[in-house]
Amino acid sequence: MTNKLISLLDYENKAKQLLPKDTWQFISGGALDETTVLRNRLAINQRLLQPKRFQHAGFVDVSTKVLGSIIQLPVMISPAGSQSLAHDQAEEATASASSRVSTVMVVGTAASRKLETVRKVSNGLLWFQLYHHGTALTEMLIRRAEIAGYQALCVTVDVPYTITAEKDLRNHWKLPYGTEMANFTCDEAGLGIKSNTADARQYRRPPHVPVTWDTLEWIRSLTTLPIVIKGIMRADDAVGCVERGVQGVIVSNHGGRQLDGQASTIEVLPEIVRAVGQKCEVFVDGGFRRGIDVLKAVALGAKAVLIARPVFHGLAVAGDVGVEHVLTILRNELYEAMALCGVNTLAEVDRDLIYNCPSTAPL
Repeated sequence: MTNKLISLLDYENKAKQLLPKDTWQFISGGALDETTVLRNRLAINQRLLQPKRFQHAGFVDVSTKVLGSIIQLPVMISPAGSQSLAHDQAEEATASASSRVSTVMVVGTAASRKLETVRKVSNGLLWFQLYHHGTALTEMLIRRAEIAGYQALCVTVDVPYTITAEKDLRNHWKLPYGTEMANFTCDEAGLGIKSNTADARQYRRPPHVPVTWDTLEWIRSLTTLPIVIKGIMRADDAVGCVERGVQGVIVSNHGGRQLDGQASTIEVLPEIVRAVGQKCEVFVDGGFRRGIDVLKAVALGAKAVLIARPVFHGLAVAGDVGVEHVLTILRNELYEAMALCGVNTLAEVDRDLIYNCPSTAPL
C-alpha cells in the first residue's frame, strides 16, 4: 500500500478513510475554531525560500546533531499519547521506525505502552516526555526514565489543565475501552493497578498540575538528564528556561489543540532563536508536512522540527512501515530542497535562504 503514497498528504487522506470518524476528528482536531491549527500551516507557506545559484550542491548531508547525538534527518517524533488509536502496536511500532531512520522519538507520558517496553524495542534515541502530575508521580516517572536509559526529559508546560475540543464534545468522545495509560497501570508505577484488567482499562491519568519556575527548578534538581522544555511561545519564557539550566526548548502551541487564537510557531521562532539560540538548542513543531517546511525552520534557526499527526497517519496506514515511510518522504524532500537551494549541509543553512518579503499577505 505504501508504494502508492508519495506525500504526507497522501498518508493523511488514506488515514482519514481508514479510521473511525470520531477517532479521526480527535487526532486531527484542535481547540475552538481551530484557527491556530490553520495558522500553523498558513504561516509556514508564507515563508518563502530564496535559493542560491552558482553554488553546486554535490553530496547533500541532511544529518544533524541534537543534544550531542547525531540523527540522520532534522525531523523528530513529537510526544503524542494513545498511539494504539491508530495501530495495535502503538508506540512500539513508532519506536522501531524512528530507530531505523535514526532519529529521536519523544515517548509520551500518556503512551499506550509503558516507557520500559518502548525502550526494549528500540536501540535508537529516546527522550521521555513528562507531564507534571504532582511530586510523587512526577518523580516516579523521572526515575523510571533514567533507569530505562532515556537520553533526555522533555517537560511539557503548555497544558496546565486539559481542554476538550468541541468536535470531541459533539462526538461524546472518550478513549475506547481498553486503551490503557500504560505508564500508570504497570507494575513499575507502583500504584497497585494491574495491566490488562478492568481497573487498568478504566484508569485515566491524574489531573495536570501547572509547571511553575519553582517546579522546573525542582525537576532540574531531581535528575542529571538533559531537560528540554516543550510549549514555549515567548522569548522571555525561553530566557527563563535557560537561566534555570535547560538544554533545549521546543517552540510549540501544542498543534493548536489547547489554546486557540495563538500565533503560529514559525512566526515566533526567530525571536526565540535570537534570545536563546546561542545558549540552548531550539526546536519547533506545528504543521510541518514537507521537506521544504523543514528547510524553512532550519533556516530560521531551529535544530530540528517535530511531527505528531503524520505519525498517526503512518501508523493507521501501515504501522511501523508507514511511520518509517513518512520520515523517509520528509528526508528525501529535504535532500532535494537543499540541493535546489545550493547548500550541502544543514550547517550552511541560515536566514539568508528566507526571502525577506516586504509585504506579507494577511493570514
